[in-house]
Amino acid sequence: NAFLSALFSNLSSNCDTNVHGEERPCISCGYCEQACPVDIFPHLVEQYTAKSNVDDELIRYGIFDCVECNLCTFVCPSKRPLGKHIKQGKQFLMNKGYAVK
Repeated sequence: NAFLSALFSNLSSNCDTNVHGEERPCISCGYCEQACPVDIFPHLVEQYTAKSNVDDELIRYGIFDCVECNLCTFVCPSKRPLGKHIKQGKQFLMNKGYAVK
Protein backbone atom coordinates (compact mmCIF):
# COMPACT_ATOMS: atom_id res chain seq x y z
CA ASN A 1 0.00 0.00 0.00
CA ALA A 2 2.73 2.46 0.93
CA PHE A 3 4.74 1.47 -2.14
CA LEU A 4 1.84 2.06 -4.53
CA SER A 5 1.02 5.36 -2.87
CA ALA A 6 4.60 6.50 -3.38
CA LEU A 7 4.43 5.69 -7.08
CA PHE A 8 1.20 7.59 -7.53
CA SER A 9 1.76 10.52 -5.21
CA ASN A 10 -0.43 12.79 -7.33
CA LEU A 11 -3.54 10.81 -6.36
CA SER A 12 -5.73 12.34 -3.70
CA SER A 13 -6.03 9.07 -1.76
CA ASN A 14 -3.81 6.11 -1.07
CA CYS A 15 -3.78 3.24 -3.54
CA ASP A 16 -5.17 0.10 -2.02
CA THR A 17 -4.27 -3.43 -3.07
CA ASN A 18 -7.66 -4.66 -1.86
CA VAL A 19 -6.27 -7.76 -0.14
CA HIS A 20 -7.85 -7.23 3.26
CA GLY A 21 -11.35 -8.14 4.35
CA GLU A 22 -13.49 -11.18 3.78
CA GLU A 23 -15.21 -12.63 0.73
CA ARG A 24 -18.65 -11.21 0.01
CA PRO A 25 -21.32 -11.83 -2.66
CA CYS A 26 -20.66 -10.47 -6.13
CA ILE A 27 -21.98 -6.93 -6.60
CA SER A 28 -21.76 -7.09 -10.42
CA CYS A 29 -19.50 -4.04 -10.54
CA GLY A 30 -17.81 -5.15 -13.76
CA TYR A 31 -14.25 -4.53 -12.55
CA CYS A 32 -13.28 -8.11 -13.38
CA GLU A 33 -14.55 -7.72 -16.95
CA GLN A 34 -12.60 -4.50 -17.36
CA ALA A 35 -9.41 -6.08 -16.02
CA CYS A 36 -9.68 -9.26 -18.08
CA PRO A 37 -7.09 -9.27 -20.89
CA VAL A 38 -9.10 -11.80 -22.94
CA ASP A 39 -12.51 -10.15 -22.53
CA ILE A 40 -14.41 -12.94 -20.82
CA PHE A 41 -16.99 -12.44 -18.07
CA PRO A 42 -15.14 -13.73 -15.00
CA HIS A 43 -18.00 -13.10 -12.58
CA LEU A 44 -20.45 -15.14 -14.68
CA VAL A 45 -17.98 -17.98 -15.17
CA GLU A 46 -17.22 -17.97 -11.45
CA GLN A 47 -20.91 -18.07 -10.55
CA TYR A 48 -21.40 -21.19 -12.66
CA THR A 49 -18.34 -23.00 -11.38
CA ALA A 50 -18.90 -22.04 -7.73
CA LYS A 51 -22.31 -23.74 -7.93
CA SER A 52 -20.81 -26.79 -9.69
CA ASN A 53 -22.95 -25.89 -12.70
CA VAL A 54 -20.23 -26.75 -15.19
CA ASP A 55 -21.55 -27.29 -18.72
CA ASP A 56 -21.54 -25.94 -22.28
CA GLU A 57 -22.61 -22.51 -21.01
CA LEU A 58 -19.14 -22.00 -19.60
CA ILE A 59 -17.62 -22.57 -23.01
CA ARG A 60 -19.89 -19.88 -24.46
CA TYR A 61 -18.70 -17.52 -21.72
CA GLY A 62 -15.12 -18.21 -22.82
CA ILE A 63 -13.77 -20.22 -19.91
CA PHE A 64 -11.06 -21.79 -22.07
CA ASP A 65 -9.93 -18.35 -23.23
CA CYS A 66 -8.87 -17.52 -19.66
CA VAL A 67 -5.09 -17.22 -19.32
CA GLU A 68 -5.27 -17.55 -15.50
CA CYS A 69 -3.61 -14.19 -14.84
CA ASN A 70 -5.90 -13.68 -11.79
CA LEU A 71 -6.35 -9.97 -12.49
CA CYS A 72 -10.08 -10.52 -11.97
CA THR A 73 -9.45 -11.82 -8.47
CA PHE A 74 -7.10 -8.96 -7.68
CA VAL A 75 -9.54 -6.19 -8.66
CA CYS A 76 -12.66 -7.73 -7.13
CA PRO A 77 -13.97 -5.51 -4.32
CA SER A 78 -15.99 -8.46 -2.99
CA LYS A 79 -12.85 -10.62 -2.66
CA ARG A 80 -14.33 -13.36 -4.85
CA PRO A 81 -11.79 -16.08 -5.76
CA LEU A 82 -12.66 -15.70 -9.44
CA GLY A 83 -9.42 -17.11 -10.84
CA LYS A 84 -9.54 -20.15 -8.59
CA HIS A 85 -13.09 -21.04 -9.62
CA ILE A 86 -12.36 -20.48 -13.29
CA LYS A 87 -9.36 -22.80 -13.08
CA GLN A 88 -11.49 -25.44 -11.32
CA GLY A 89 -14.18 -25.12 -13.98
CA LYS A 90 -11.65 -25.56 -16.77
CA GLN A 91 -10.25 -28.66 -15.10
CA PHE A 92 -13.72 -30.12 -14.58
CA LEU A 93 -14.62 -29.58 -18.25
CA MET A 94 -11.36 -31.16 -19.40
CA ASN A 95 -12.03 -34.16 -17.14
CA LYS A 96 -15.46 -34.48 -18.80
CA GLY A 97 -13.77 -34.63 -22.20
CA TYR A 98 -14.15 -31.06 -23.40
CA ALA A 99 -11.14 -29.96 -25.39
CA VAL A 100 -9.22 -26.78 -24.79
CA LYS A 101 -9.19 -24.51 -27.84
